Amino acid sequence: MNYIACRNCKHFFQVNADMPLNFDKCENCGHTLEFAGDERELQFILRDIELPKVSYNKVCSVCKSSNPRETGACLYCGSTSFQLQYDLESINRYQQSLNNLDESNKEYIKQETAVNQPSKSMNWIFKIFSVFMGLIDFLLFASLGIELFIGDTNLLSTNPMVFAQQHFNQILLITVCSLLIAGILAIFILPKMSYKNSFLTSAMIGVIIGVVTGILSKSLLVFIIGAILFGFLTGIGGVIGEVLVRKIIRRIGPKTY
Repeated sequence: MNYIACRNCKHFFQVNADMPLNFDKCENCGHTLEFAGDERELQFILRDIELPKVSYNKVCSVCKSSNPRETGACLYCGSTSFQLQYDLESINRYQQSLNNLDESNKEYIKQETAVNQPSKSMNWIFKIFSVFMGLIDFLLFASLGIELFIGDTNLLSTNPMVFAQQHFNQILLITVCSLLIAGILAIFILPKMSYKNSFLTSAMIGVIIGVVTGILSKSLLVFIIGAILFGFLTGIGGVIGEVLVRKIIRRIGPKTY
């Protein structure tokens, strides 16, 4: 594609290289328009980068003498073979423009990163909130599971240990499922992060549940095993949740994600 662009106001439009234009000034600002043969040349014009210009002098390939650019044959040896030279000042300006462009791009990336990435304090707020919601999800699904699979049992009139022994298999299944679901749902609250952070964050839910269970049972063994086992289960749920989040982002995001 060919373009005509204004270096001053950055206005440009696509043109047909085979058809002549009836104007050479920008309609917006009156500045002289420049031709760009492709996207790369267009970006050079819009970013105000001047390509190196050929020097007024050219060097003879045979005797290495400097000759005026209009000379057809070397003034010293008569050779017609020349080496075109670029103007040194033009090259320096070109290199400086590239350096400035590189620095501006780095600064833009830093600004975009700062905007797109939440602060550390905000990350902690999200994590605390997700752990809190995970605990609520666990209690909700555990209560719902007990009501569906065990029935409307009055736990207040039953010894908890006796109740647990009578319905051990059902309670074990409900607990495992509730821990996994709590870990999965907690990750949906958080921004996209690594699998390691997803595991550690959601594992805190199970650790808290295991600690509370150990305190209520007044057993050190239950305290330790519960914290480790429950933390591992909710951590696995967090990893599963992160996998689902990434799949959803890829599905609803742009094709080039």
